Amino acid sequence: MQRGIDNDGDGATDLNDLGCESPGDDNEGDGRQRSSLPALRAEGIGIDGDLGDFGPDNVVDLSGGGHWVGIVPLIGYDDLSSTVVARWKAGQLYLGITVEDDLHSNTNTPAELWLGDSIQLAFDIDQSGSPAYDTLDDHEINFGLANGVVSTYRYWGPNGATDDFEAAIVRSGTTTTYEIRIGASAIPGTAFADDSRIGFTFLINENDGAGREGWLEWTPGIGQLKIPREFGELVLGTAVSSPDTNTDTTPTDTLMGDTGSGDTSSNPDVVAEDMTTGSDVTSGLDTGGNADVARLESDTQTNGGSGDSGCGCRAQTAPVPGGPLPLLVVALGLLVMGSRRLW
Repeated sequence: MQRGIDNDGDGATDLNDLGCESPGDDNEGDGRQRSSLPALRAEGIGIDGDLGDFGPDNVVDLSGGGHWVGIVPLIGYDDLSSTVVARWKAGQLYLGITVEDDLHSNTNTPAELWLGDSIQLAFDIDQSGSPAYDTLDDHEINFGLANGVVSTYRYWGPNGATDDFEAAIVRSGTTTTYEIRIGASAIPGTAFADDSRIGFTFLINENDGAGREGWLEWTPGIGQLKIPREFGELVLGTAVSSPDTNTDTTPTDTLMGDTGSGDTSSNPDVVAEDMTTGSDVTSGLDTGGNADVARLESDTQTNGGSGDSGCGCRAQTAPVPGGPLPLLVVALGLLVMGSRRLW
């Protein structure tokens, strides 16, 4: 049988195609389709925790139970739900994420933000769709409000990627608002142009005070194993977003991210934009002089494989981060991770 055939015309072949679910699958076009998040052009977005300048269009809702992965069930909408919106302009990507969560809990260091309420973003810039993170253009960054401080941590990124990103995170009642800006040098290779497509996914971690219970995910690819082929995609649109002028989204009664810099006393609704950055660099690993860019040596994978094809599908034998974990171990390991973390 032949292999390397893109028989559904989506640019991906063999097991890198979401429609190819096994080496014996004869049709790439009959499987799960890639999720898409439209990002409209926008100017004048300020990183202040107010999402009114994003406008009301193209909002993705993660309130459905099908997005939840965890060891306990969600009680209801108030327990954990989320909406997400994306915008862009030349050289800049913006994400506005609103999380409805009855209890916000995160007392962790930057390297362990994922254990508490937080956001994880992952990018596969060229949409190569590999079965594990590569060291060319895959990225993963975590944002969270921990101990009242806006904090971030880069878990993965190639040499040369910078920390040109910032966030405002506001907690108001039971709502946490994340407003995030990511510059071009933080995700190098991104074409900030109309109709550009970027491999992308995200998840929202849940902790109600007794440890990480699970997460809401837009698509698989971060929480259990790092698998870019499972990502969705950001589609940079040609339409221009108009700010939402009908709704006052200015937070009130807020818990602000206090970074210890800047005077916010005159405007208590604005969260400080500075953040704590961390690194996760294996000792002796060359990170190109950028200590804020993590590349875990033990998790670096190479693509490979062989086997019969099924009309464009073939087996690949590349290991995935964390190794082949049984479902029981995945379920029990959400709170206690051992030596390898399922972020």
